[in-house]
Amino acid sequence: MAKVVVIGTGFSGQTAALYLRKNLGKEHDVTVINPWPRFTYIPSFVWVGSFEIPLSPREQEVFILTLKGFSQKEIAERMSISVKTVENHRRNIRKKLGSKNKGERMEFAQKYKLLELYK
Repeated sequence: MAKVVVIGTGFSGQTAALYLRKNLGKEHDVTVINPWPRFTYIPSFVWVGSFEIPLSPREQEVFILTLKGFSQKEIAERMSISVKTVENHRRNIRKKLGSKNKGERMEFAQKYKLLELYK
């Protein structure tokens, strides 16, 4: 899931947001904000940025199952991979997120609505 921010709510900003929502799909979050107190017509005021979750789909699945309390063995069985592969995914996740504890990882998952992906 990507989070996209469009700065500028004039015609260009709204048009950009429309196209992004249409082409990205509903699983991505598109937000439009206006840095000025009123509507503007100047298209050069539009800026679009995005954030991509730094985990692969498999890492995301291991990440969520870990946060939900599954053991490494249970995750391996559920995903049809070895326990060693689960360990490798978990090590890579900690590296990529730079998190030191479960609380930080849970905060990341909630911020990017990852827990909703695996109900």
